[in-house]
Amino acid sequence: VAVEMQDDTQEHVANLGNVRLSEPIDVGWWGSFCDYLRRLFPQSRELLSILGFAGVWYTHDQLHLVTIAVDPAAQGKGIGQALLLAVCDLAIEAEFDTIALELRASNDRALRLYEYFGFRCVGRLNSYYSDNNEDAIVMLLDGLASTEQPEALVNARSEYVRSHGRDF
Repeated sequence: VAVEMQDDTQEHVANLGNVRLSEPIDVGWWGSFCDYLRRLFPQSRELLSILGFAGVWYTHDQLHLVTIAVDPAAQGKGIGQALLLAVCDLAIEAEFDTIALELRASNDRALRLYEYFGFRCVGRLNSYYSDNNEDAIVMLLDGLASTEQPEALVNARSEYVRSHGRDF
């Protein structure tokens, strides 16, 4: 479910991502994601609470997942998986073969989720995060443009449908 990002929505989204913003969030990526979600859930035009969000960049040859966050009170309910499936669908819809991302080396929970979806580690960026000089792990999911999607993604999608009763 999605809505246009308003000033109060931006603040809530920033809090979910545990980010301090000195200026408003660039709403370009949010608008693209909201448009996609509106197509997915045409009957849902109002949002009672934002439980999570994902932000992506469309590059010339891949989708770059720049951020994903789920409200701590809503974690463990499949929201992160649903967001990641939606991001995968955005990449497939854009006819990209690859999704790239970076994550903090200490974020074991996210690492496990990405590996479950078939992402593989392709590198490490030393002292990438300026707030604490933490390293970033670089991950890729490829094979999205082939006729057969990566097996791990197919399995993750099937498991999500089995567990949550909604297909993406």
